[in-house]
Amino acid sequence: MPEPKLAPRQVALNQAWKHRGPLMEEFFNRAFNGPITALEIGTWFGLGSTQIWLNNMKPGSTIMLVDAWKPYASKLDLKSSVLSRDMDTMSTDAYLSTLVNVRKFENDQIESDIKIQIVRSDSSTFLPLLSENTFDFIYIDGDHKYNKVKNDLIHAKRLINKEYGVICGDDLEILPTDELIKLSENHKETDFLNMKSKNLDYSFHPGVLLAIAEEFGTVSMLNGFWWIVCRKNEFCLS
Repeated sequence: MPEPKLAPRQVALNQAWKHRGPLMEEFFNRAFNGPITALEIGTWFGLGSTQIWLNNMKPGSTIMLVDAWKPYASKLDLKSSVLSRDMDTMSTDAYLSTLVNVRKFENDQIESDIKIQIVRSDSSTFLPLLSENTFDFIYIDGDHKYNKVKNDLIHAKRLINKEYGVICGDDLEILPTDELIKLSENHKETDFLNMKSKNLDYSFHPGVLLAIAEEFGTVSMLNGFWWIVCRKNEFCLS
């Protein structure tokens, strides 16, 4: 299998930022002390969150990695963001990298008995095919535009283990407020919103914020990593 090409310097292959990675690892180990069934929506190069889950899962666990691995930016994003254009050109490289890194993990951890499934599909068409109450852990970090996040959250609520399960994700930089919800409603097709003026200083993903506000009201969040727990069919902050 050919080695993935190097990405443009401004695009990070590992999207688990240094200020979030240790937090995600600590949270995961605190939430689970035995084998689980996990779902990751949005895998990118398979170098960030994917490695955190794989390296901390208990033997006998299963994880399903779902990603379209295709261009995702809206026309608005392509006009306003060089980063979005660069990321769109890297989708095939990201897919190949995931295959390489998953295979490397399997070879290095042959006795871990962790089963890995890779699904190349748009989550909006694939998630409806899965049965409810299937997963103990669901991590959402796919397309950040509102309709996509909304769909991922709706299905995550259906798919999560209702006795005990965790839904979490990335890129919620600020918790919802009435003002931010209203602002986000006008930017549903925008991946990332950066508004700075005398009266405004916001840098966040409006689709993530709005979808979470509608589906959960609020969630627990630290350094952009967010989570909510389902216990006996009730969603709670911890």
